[in-house]
Amino acid sequence: MSDPRITLAHTTLTGLKTKAYSAAGLFPRTTMSPVNEQKPIPDQGIYYYVDQDPKFEGELIIYYNKSFGVIAAEAYVGVDISGTLQWKQVTFFDVVINGLTGEEFSA
Repeated sequence: MSDPRITLAHTTLTGLKTKAYSAAGLFPRTTMSPVNEQKPIPDQGIYYYVDQDPKFEGELIIYYNKSFGVIAAEAYVGVDISGTLQWKQVTFFDVVINGLTGEEFSA
């Protein structure tokens, strides 16, 4: 059953508590270093290196790769494989893929 304090008044939901968009945690990390390498961070002219390992399953990171003067973005997602978090590259499709066969879905 829905919460009786939440109502639809003049096409607007009332009685809801909102959260700042920045607190939603929907922002991916970005990097100019390959995701399987450590990222150099400058600090007063000295560089130190930090891990880029995923922190939780479903986390996104965007790797900006500059090749031949062109910057391309590659998306990676954190995936739990046998208890180990790993980055896996996101593949974009313009068709629907059948998860059982790996082939294009046909009705």
